[in-house]
Amino acid sequence: MLAVSRVTSFSEWLLRQAFIWGGLACLAFYALVVRAAPEGEFLQRYFAGHPVAYCTAALFFVGLAALVIKFLGLCLQYAALDGVQLPIAATGGETIDDVPGLLGSLSNSSATYQDSYLVRRLRGALQYVQQKGSTDSLEPQLRLQEDNDLAKMHHGYAMVRIILSTIPILGFLGTVIGITLAIGKMDLAGAEMEKSLSAVVSGLSVAFDTTALALSLSTVLLFAKFCVERLEIRLLSAVDANSSRQLIGRFQQFGSENDPHLASICRMSEQLLVAVEAGMGRQTD
Repeated sequence: MLAVSRVTSFSEWLLRQAFIWGGLACLAFYALVVRAAPEGEFLQRYFAGHPVAYCTAALFFVGLAALVIKFLGLCLQYAALDGVQLPIAATGGETIDDVPGLLGSLSNSSATYQDSYLVRRLRGALQYVQQKGSTDSLEPQLRLQEDNDLAKMHHGYAMVRIILSTIPILGFLGTVIGITLAIGKMDLAGAEMEKSLSAVVSGLSVAFDTTALALSLSTVLLFAKFCVERLEIRLLSAVDANSSRQLIGRFQQFGSENDPHLASICRMSEQLLVAVEAGMGRQTD
């Protein structure tokens, strides 16, 4: 069973790798689209005119695959907003003793929702309440988790940002290579100048084509990143509202955030009442 679980985890990890899906998409694009295009046409000229063009296209497809994987994950997380609900709170508010049951209800949610923003937010807040033994500082803890999720979202686009920075650099590299080739083949001798003109034009074509390709692909990728990022920011706002609705006002609060000794006194009083009731029950028997 342990070996099967490891294989399953490894398979799920592979399915989330943008390099694999981006590489497959790039191979399919060149095999089915670029190769089928007529020689010298737009696709052949810009995507297969120089090794720099191949590298630029490969990076573009990897970045696009990362955004598609991110988009599909966000669609699943939007479904978790309606699919994850804590049990209805008891009349008069719940206590710390009810937290394990709430954590158990989260664990019983669908396995596809366990890594969602909402489940992590609810579980983290409940575990904080359980460890601290008080619910009076729940709202600051939720705000802290909001900031942590925003930071995690920002780090989630690190690879796409690197690709967006690298693609224009490859375009400029193609420009330098093309101009270098043009200058190297230039012959200013009068009789040979016309013969070298075609080689010079070919080098300049490489220079401008690679730059145009890099700028075009980076623009498309940048726009796609903007759309997915806006979608994730809206998701985080919905998670903030959902978690606050399910947790704020759910538990009994005693104001221990301003007076840390008050919660201890309340717990001691509750334990004393329980002991007195048990003693009265034994005396009655």
